[in-house]
Amino acid sequence: MRIQSTTLGLLAVLGLAAAGPALAAPKLKPQGSATVYRDTTTSDGVKGIGTESQDIVSMADAMFRDLLNVPELMNRPTPPRIIVDPKYFRNESSEIIDKALITDRIRVNLLRAAGGRMRFIGREYAGAVEEERALKDA
Repeated sequence: MRIQSTTLGLLAVLGLAAAGPALAAPKLKPQGSATVYRDTTTSDGVKGIGTESQDIVSMADAMFRDLLNVPELMNRPTPPRIIVDPKYFRNESSEIIDKALITDRIRVNLLRAAGGRMRFIGREYAGAVEEERALKDA
């Protein structure tokens, strides 16, 4: 009798374990829309909610134009060495923003517009540049 009740209990547990996945109805993902890439200079249909691509583009453009108007940078006899680094940008919004995207855009626009009046150094290469300068001075 004891073997029968143990066997029945074991069969009941196995039956429930086997039926468990079948009882859980599969949740199908609703059909979504396809990914669409848009021009960053055009606005999308949603307005006033969050940061949009044209907000980042216009902010970076305004920053690089302001830097081009700084006389201490543009009127030097030797081009200033500039490091544009996302490490020192602070995101004070509640949204996640790719700071490297902003700094890359500023750097590229300055490089195009400055016409050789500025030199850009990647922070990761600043140590190598200093070592090279020290070797030239020695």
